[in-house]
Amino acid sequence: MSPDTHDETTATRRCPFAIQDAHRAILESGTVGSFDLFGIKHWLVAAAEDVKLVTNDPRFSSAAPSEMLPDRRPGWFSGMDLPEHSRYRQKIAGDFTLRAARKQEDFVVEAADSCLDDIEIAGPGTDLIPGYAKRLPSLVINALYGLTPEEGAVLEARMRGS
Repeated sequence: MSPDTHDETTATRRCPFAIQDAHRAILESGTVGSFDLFGIKHWLVAAAEDVKLVTNDPRFSSAAPSEMLPDRRPGWFSGMDLPEHSRYRQKIAGDFTLRAARKQEDFVVEAADSCLDDIEIAGPGTDLIPGYAKRLPSLVINALYGLTPEEGAVLEARMRGS
């Protein structure tokens, strides 16, 4: 594992979902590389064997540095290390199985149709982001956890950090 450093701040973006050139160089070389993003050093491990070593070694951390998430709320487990991460994940893991997803399929289709119907009624120029891309996941999460519309609004506000 030999680290290479790439400066992500000078990378140009074409598609927000495309692999950036700096990342592609690390991935294609199969090395370990670092890059700066918003002034914070990040590491990318490319080789499968190295990924296994890093993810199973307690000297490495998944926890986001406090300067990245200064106002992280309790329960935000995606940036936690074991065993704290597992404690949170186990509480909700059953809700994200294939069986659980299939139980929600009819509701998701109806909710998607409802969002699209509202967009059609609103007419040309309607923004798909708030009307569909943000609304549909919120409707599904609220239904999954049995939240009322009011509770869902509180959850959404907390997820936005407001």
